[in-house]
This record gives sequence, structure tokens and C-alpha cells, in this order.
Amino acid sequence: MKYRIVLRLLGILLFLESVAMVVCGGFGLFLTSHTGGISGYPLLIGALICVAVGLLFYFVLGEKVDYLPKREGLILVGLSWVVFGVFGAIPYMVGDPSLPFADALFESVSGFSTTGSTVIEDLSIWPKDILLYRATTQWLGGLGILVLFMALLSSLGAGSKFLFKNESSFQLSEIAAVKIHDVALHLLYLYLVLTTICTLGLRCFGMDWFEAITHSFTTLSTAGFSIYNESIGYFKDWDTAWLIESWLILFMTLAALSFVFYLILWRRKFEKAWKLEEIWVYGRILLFGTLVLLVAEYPYMQDGNYLEWIRRTLFMVVSLSTTTGFGLISEREWPAFAYTVIVLLMIIGGCSGSTAGGVKVSRVIILWRITKQAMVKVFRPHQYMSLKINSKLVSADSQQMVVLFVALHFAILMLSTFLVSIFEYQNQIDFETSFGAVLTAISSVGPGLGAHGIWDNFASMHGVTKVFLSFIMILGRLEIFTLLALFTSTTWKRF
Repeated sequence: MKYRIVLRLLGILLFLESVAMVVCGGFGLFLTSHTGGISGYPLLIGALICVAVGLLFYFVLGEKVDYLPKREGLILVGLSWVVFGVFGAIPYMVGDPSLPFADALFESVSGFSTTGSTVIEDLSIWPKDILLYRATTQWLGGLGILVLFMALLSSLGAGSKFLFKNESSFQLSEIAAVKIHDVALHLLYLYLVLTTICTLGLRCFGMDWFEAITHSFTTLSTAGFSIYNESIGYFKDWDTAWLIESWLILFMTLAALSFVFYLILWRRKFEKAWKLEEIWVYGRILLFGTLVLLVAEYPYMQDGNYLEWIRRTLFMVVSLSTTTGFGLISEREWPAFAYTVIVLLMIIGGCSGSTAGGVKVSRVIILWRITKQAMVKVFRPHQYMSLKINSKLVSADSQQMVVLFVALHFAILMLSTFLVSIFEYQNQIDFETSFGAVLTAISSVGPGLGAHGIWDNFASMHGVTKVFLSFIMILGRLEIFTLLALFTSTTWKRF
């Protein structure tokens, strides 16, 4: 085990994290020079600590990296998210207002994992530089910390593809002929272009630059942190509210589609892009969810404004199914069937290779086809049947991994719900609330269920629960296997 390689790369990642803090802290100092007060210093303190530890890892404890072995790559993926979460919590702890460690860790991990759950009860008392930092952590985590890392560095050798595969949910079969470094660069360019267009649109529709930038960051990362307690509901009385909501619907959807889809379009392989089944299935899921919620919301429609009713219902469906989690309308009076559909949307999430969370649509397609084949084999046990998606064969090993992933996902969901109910025993939270807290953490959605709905926060939960849910957020963001591998003896054993 080459620990020194991992430490050196962690040092570089800490330098990158410090850059984000310096930029946001510099924005705070700029505001201070124009409006008075004290701002920016918590972020600069956090950046200083990141740089100090990064220098220690890079020059003292680390060693030169010629290539990245697979095992070290696996450890780097898991540890990088933990390190980013822990050091990213510093600005929340040293400023005024401030958060205790468990709350700060929860807020930091929620940002980087693009979950969007929060423990902050009143955003209006927090300085703008911290609000910008919250949005920036989500933007960085959206595409993937290590995908951005690989875009800025040259190839790390044989382990780079392994690193890319385990840090993101991209389908490598679509990009196998291209260098991973080049793929990461193209994804970064695409991410920047979409973010820029989204920002410019929101600015044209009446938001100021700060509002437009922060909301575009959290939209393209399908993360959902807003700078207002009312989330997107803050803009509902604006004359341009319908334009803002429609624009966000568009870009939340674009962010939840596989970025490989855009790479295929860029190469002008339009026929291949047209045949991507996951895109079509996801469209049907959105349509089904919208129809169900339209029925659920119909009794509460006011003034007969059908277009507004349809738009805001579609907004909530897209927000939850893309795991963005922006709030616009209350879910308090939804009937049980609407809640059931919402839970399903949160579990499924978006497409593989997108910034969305959840199980992913591609896995749902494969699992459905495995189930159909199993039913046929009940009465035709010797019949050979191949399984395809996007006209490509899915190997038996891949099918097994999909089934195992879904099984682990639900096993962890239920076990974690049990543990949260124990941690919160004194708070006497019900099953719906504890289940919703874990579901939103593992699916990277943001709002939970019950006492942690769209307009609520997680501030009332015990510190142990917040640390545990932080772990679940990282587990869900890395799609289970990568982080769990850190807890197996084989990963750390010397060969």
C-alpha cells in the first residue's frame, strides 16, 4: 500500500479546496470594504488551514506520483470526500454566526455531496460570502471533486480510469476510446457552459448577479441550496416568476440527463443519441409524476389559473426527481398516493452520468428487464436470453452488480432508518421522519418527509444523527461500493 501517494494527492485536493475558500472569502472582503462590517475572514482562516495541511501532505508526508494504482485510487476516492467534508466545515465554525462541529460537518457534506439538506434555521443572518461558499461547494461536488481534479491534471496512469469510474456514475463504455483526462476536460467545459447560460438567463429574468450565480450553481449541481429561507418560493410574487421557474425547470432537467448524452451530440452522433433509452424512460417518469401531482394538487388550485398550477406542479416534480430539492409549493396536504410517487421519484433519481442522485434510471431499466426475464424462466428455465440497454449487451457481472446495488441501497436505507430512530429516541420522531431523513441523505435530495419536509431543516436532530447522516450522504454520493470498500480488510492488506 502506497500511502504516501494518497497523501500527496490529498494535499493537492486541499489546495483546490482552499482556492474555493479564498475566492468566496475575497468576495466577503470586497463586501466589507463597501458596506462595512466583518466578512470573509472565516473562509480565509479555513483556506489557511487547508493550505497548511495540504503542504504537510504534499511535501513532508507524500511522495511523487508517476501513476495511480487501482487500490490507492479507491482509497483516494473515499478519503477525498471525507477530507473535503471535514475541512469544508471550518468556515461554518469560526465565524459569526457559527455552527457546532456536527452541524458544520452536516452542512459541509450536504454541500459537497449535493444533498442540499441544511441545519441553518435562518439564512438571512448569514453573510453573503458564506452563502456563496455553500453554493460553490455544491457546484464543485456536482460534477465530482475528482472529475474536476482530473480535468486540471494530466493522466494519473492506469488508475485514472478506475478513479473516474468509482468517483462518478458515468458509463465508461460510451467513452472508452477517449482519454479520461480529455473526457474530464470536456465535462468541465460543458458544466461551465451550462452554468454560464443558466446564470445569464436568471440575470435577465430579474435576479441580481449574486442571486443568479448562487442559484445557477445549485441548479446545475441538482443540489438545491438557496440563499433564501423560502427557497424559490421567494420569487413567486415577482412578475417574472413564471420565467424564473420555467428556466430552472429546463436546467434542472438538463443537469439530470447523462452528460455522456451531450458528448455524443457534440460528436454529431445524433442517431446514437436518439436511441439512448435512459433519456426516454426518464421523460416518461417525469410525465407520470407530473400527472399524479396535478391530480393531488387540483383541490387546492386557486383562481382557476391552470397554467400556473401546471407549471408549479411540474417544478416540484422536476425538483424532487432530479434530486435538486428546491421548494416552491407545500407538500403538507398531499394525499398518500402523491407521497408514494414522490418517494419513488426520490429513490429513482436522474440518469447515470448526471449530477443527479438516486438509484439512477439506467439501473431501474436493467432491474426491470432482469425481473421480466426471471418471470419467463419460471416456465422456460433453459431458454437463453440476452439483456441489452442502448442496443448494447449487459454482461452477467454487470447485471449482478445492479441487483446487488439495489439490494444494498434498500438494506442500508432500512438499517439506517432503524439507527436514526434510536439516535432520535428522546426526540420521539416518527417512522416517516426518520425514513425521510435517511432517504434524502442516501439519494442526495435535500428535503425529507414528515418533520423535515420542503420548508423545514435538520437543526433539531442530535449531533450523533447529523454525523451519521453525513456519512450516509457520502455513501450515497459515491454509490455505496467505493466508500464501503474502505471498511474491508482486503483494501488495506499488503500484498
